Amino acid sequence: MAARAAAHVGCEEKYRLLDLYKTAVTAHSIAVNDMTLTRGKTSQREYIHLWDLSEKARTDSEASSLALYNHCLEHGC
Repeated sequence: MAARAAAHVGCEEKYRLLDLYKTAVTAHSIAVNDMTLTRGKTSQREYIHLWDLSEKARTDSEASSLALYNHCLEHGC
């Protein structure tokens, strides 16, 4: 139990992964917002490009979330 508590305090890797996740979620939010704001005001080609950027940001966000989850599960923090 003591090892688990010690691993949980000040885990730099957890903080690094949390920061990556926060950045990815913010990028996804911005991409979706950009896509929403331009809907009906841009060409279909540009809209599809924005959609693709949004999907890339979503998958990056999901990947960083999974990395954080797996780290916490394995590391106990």
